[in-house]
Amino acid sequence: MDTPYSGKVGLWHTEGQALGEESIEELAETVRTWAPVTDAIWVKVAQGAQWQGASDRKIAFRIDGPEDISRWVNTLAGYDTVVYERSLPQDHPTIEHMQ
Repeated sequence: MDTPYSGKVGLWHTEGQALGEESIEELAETVRTWAPVTDAIWVKVAQGAQWQGASDRKIAFRIDGPEDISRWVNTLAGYDTVVYERSLPQDHPTIEHMQ
């Protein structure tokens, strides 16, 4: 059975400060150069009730609301890359392990 993710080759993005790039466009160019089969990026948009931007120090990659998600989607569409949003529930077991 096919899913929306069938056949996709994707990367995970969690926070801008983990990247050397300074913009979404620059990230897309890096991915196109070094991982050209990539056609999807899963972007962490929230943790619990808080937008991911609250902990992202790199402004160009921050997600503080729906407008920022649209910015990611529209920018990466120009590179034939699909954006999937992901969030981490506040009571997720990973949170307990991190503390």
